Amino acid sequence: MAFWRCSESAILVELCTYDEGMFGVQGCYTLLSKGKPIPINAGEEYVRRTRRSPRW
Repeated sequence: MAFWRCSESAILVELCTYDEGMFGVQGCYTLLSKGKPIPINAGEEYVRRTRRSPRW
């Protein structure tokens, strides 16, 4: 059995890039992005590239 103590916390600085989106199936949906309304009708899609930094 081993015991150790860590006196510093670690934060992962890596940025992850991925796409997130929404597809309208029926009717009309309204997305709010930065306070701006974006209508999504049936058959339309909205895709946005996003970068996030995870914390561990």
